[in-house]
Amino acid sequence: MVHYQISKSELLKQYPDSFADLLAFLTSGEGTRAIYDLSDLYSAVSQLVGLIPKNPQLRILCDELTRLGVSGISKLAAKLDPPYELG
Repeated sequence: MVHYQISKSELLKQYPDSFADLLAFLTSGEGTRAIYDLSDLYSAVSQLVGLIPKNPQLRILCDELTRLGVSGISKLAAKLDPPYELG
């Protein structure tokens, strides 16, 4: 799965803003299809939060991960700058 490859890639650290854009695009298109690598997606977003906490795409990613049923997103959102409360 693509999320696994992204979460393990060194490129994520080299181009965090581009990966934030890519993941926001990919997750916004997910509908009813099951995603089996949610933990890898969470891992990638967690890394991005540590690297670029001010990137506005991360707010979108937190909302999308919540919509997809990923737990623990409120903790990630609280690490954004400024902290983000999921609504």
